[in-house]
Amino acid sequence: MEERFAHIKDRLNQKNRFLRSARLRISDIEQDHVIVKLDAGPDELNIYGMVHGGVYFTLADTAAGVCALTNGEDVVTLDSSMNFVHAGKPGTLTAHARTVHAGKSTGVYQAEIFDEENVLLATALFTMYFFRHSKPHA
Repeated sequence: MEERFAHIKDRLNQKNRFLRSARLRISDIEQDHVIVKLDAGPDELNIYGMVHGGVYFTLADTAAGVCALTNGEDVVTLDSSMNFVHAGKPGTLTAHARTVHAGKSTGVYQAEIFDEENVLLATALFTMYFFRHSKPHA
């Protein structure tokens, strides 16, 4: 793993309070490809006992955002769409994100979420905005 990617992985896994509270962890990061994992338990289930759709979205958005960091220093989600393919059960969920296109100011990223048996649960497409000449602020 490249040193700058190892730094991104360590910084996000250790210092990002949202990722820690959501129990997300960056598993692998390389140019144009990222793997993020989440151990889905009772707190991540909807009233039907399936993994809540918001968990899928959070996992996919995180994976796409980290993947975008391999193309730019600071990024935010500009647009997204998600398709739910199968209901997820408690267990480890894995999101794979890859770069579709990285331009000057935006990038497009595909994220797919799988369960422990490698069944596709959801697929999503994200457009990310690159802050190339300024820093994001609230």
